[in-house]
Amino acid sequence: MTTHAKNTRQVEVGGKTYTAQYEPLWWQEQGLSYTASGYGKSIPTAMTVKVPADNGTIRKYRIYVAQYGNAGTAYIKRGKTPKGRTFRADNIVHSY
Repeated sequence: MTTHAKNTRQVEVGGKTYTAQYEPLWWQEQGLSYTASGYGKSIPTAMTVKVPADNGTIRKYRIYVAQYGNAGTAYIKRGKTPKGRTFRADNIVHSY
């Protein structure tokens, strides 16, 4: 996939600015919604961002949204435990 300027946006994660890229999932390309209502606590967006992982390597993360009502909070999931149940969510403070 070729990335153009219109398919990117600047996001702030943990006080630093990174470039997010438009990379939709298969069901997003078909115009489908993750939930029937469009609301939920962990809805994947069509955007990904490359940020340093906990071990210092650069890793691509999907941006998720907790959407209830008219406002949502964007975040990335980081730091899975060996059982994969918990994570540290880094809120995306600004998107411009």
